[in-house]
Amino acid sequence: MMFDMIHLAVATDSTRAATFKTFGDHHDLSHHGKEPAKLAACRHVEVDLMKSLGAPLGKFKGATEGLGATPLARPWCW
Repeated sequence: MMFDMIHLAVATDSTRAATFKTFGDHHDLSHHGKEPAKLAACRHVEVDLMKSLGAPLGKFKGATEGLGATPLARPWCW
């Protein structure tokens, strides 16, 4: 639902910036010490995170604005 709200806010030009906290707390896994089990767990969490970001980014990519541009193609800094 948070991604939908961010998409709506950007699409309506209500904001040009958004922040959200990703799921889970896997910071301890980043201190894996090259232990195979911790590396595998960290990889699993990070792959799931990237997959979960794919849908919202695809929604931005598929949206069109004036002149056929997408919100991702809009200049973010003026």
